[in-house]
Amino acid sequence: MFKRKILFPVCAFILFIFCSSTQFSSAPPSGYTGVNGYSCASCHGGFPTNSAGGGVTITGLPTGSYIPGQSYPISVTISHGASNRARWGFALTAKNALGQAAGTFTRTNPNTTIIGTTEIGHNSAVVTSLSSSYTYTGMSWTAPLNPTANDLNLKFYSVGVAANSNGSSSGDYVYTSLINSSFTVLPVLLSSFSASVEKNSSVILKWQTANEQNSDFFQIERSQDGQTFKSIDRVAAAGNSALPRNYSFTDKNPVGGPSKIVYRLKQVDKDQNYFYSEIVSVKLSSSKISMGTLAPNVVRKSESTFVSLSVPRTTLVYISVTDGTGKKVYSTSYNAQEGNNKISIPASAYNKAVGSYFISVQAGDFRQTERLIVQ
Repeated sequence: MFKRKILFPVCAFILFIFCSSTQFSSAPPSGYTGVNGYSCASCHGGFPTNSAGGGVTITGLPTGSYIPGQSYPISVTISHGASNRARWGFALTAKNALGQAAGTFTRTNPNTTIIGTTEIGHNSAVVTSLSSSYTYTGMSWTAPLNPTANDLNLKFYSVGVAANSNGSSSGDYVYTSLINSSFTVLPVLLSSFSASVEKNSSVILKWQTANEQNSDFFQIERSQDGQTFKSIDRVAAAGNSALPRNYSFTDKNPVGGPSKIVYRLKQVDKDQNYFYSEIVSVKLSSSKISMGTLAPNVVRKSESTFVSLSVPRTTLVYISVTDGTGKKVYSTSYNAQEGNNKISIPASAYNKAVGSYFISVQAGDFRQTERLIVQ
């Protein structure tokens, strides 16, 4: 009987030390993220879990698919239903279909830490003025490098504590969350993708993969407006590789004109799953001078007209106006800049009489004449 009376207070004292709110303010213990039903509510509380209108949310995790070895920046937000919380803690882990750790966590935020080898959580739980939420940033989850079928169904367990910072474990609210996600694995981790214009106006595309899994081919797609893409060719992929791989493709017939051309890669695996790369763009300059029609081509004697001219580089242009008898009534020169130019022909060039006039533009071997009606 005597021994029993001594042991009970000792056990209670140990439990008190274990569950003190300051005991794990530096970092939460391992295994309390909600896996197997264990969470911070084992120590903190006095209130039902997930009560008072709060929660814990994770942003930045991939949805639908992930790239093996890809790092995804994430943040964790603990929220509460009222602005009366002053200390914030959390823990997070990821498990695959077998209950094994899935991927890895890294952090740059000094207020976070790696717990054991499979969890991430707070490091020195942040203290704030009375508030209804707090967000931990500066963390990443890296997808499994060599995923198996068991890594296609992942569960992200998280727990958050909205504490009152009163020095004890009482009066704190605990929130848990479970994200159950099904994924397809994307075939390629693309580390770079670029486009450049060669002297012969062809476009060179270059890209590098950090690793590939079950990859089949890269489909090259081109667009002039960045919205509608057309497939122009494909390049075979390595299939499986844990080493960097370099690829290139030459578009020998890009769309001409002083316009922007956009490219992207459609990365397809052997199961026909696919995803798109970011887009890259280049600006082409036409190798020829082109001129549009006069606008307007019917004017009054007091009105001007305009010549639209596109040149591949800065070019000196000569403009002349002749009347219906072939007599030159106006001439000038214009320093056209690379790209599109709008050149004004003043009314003084033809205001002596109504009738037909001919406006000629000459630059090097280029010459074009347009008819103008003056009323």
